[in-house]
Amino acid sequence: MQLKVKAQASAHGGCVLLKTDLTSEHGPKARQLTTYRLTQEQAEALADQLDQAIDECERRQKEEDR
Repeated sequence: MQLKVKAQASAHGGCVLLKTDLTSEHGPKARQLTTYRLTQEQAEALADQLDQAIDECERRQKEEDR
């Protein structure tokens, strides 16, 4: 399975469009395209969560390298 994610501002700048493209090798749903409409606040909260998750991944990798 492969997931591609793209974020962009809406045409009028009122929201953020989060587009996902999920592909798998088989089946009737081998490709699923979904668009989510996020408020600016929701997009900022998601960005914060992603930053925290990335920081946690880096911390855990450093611990394993010890």
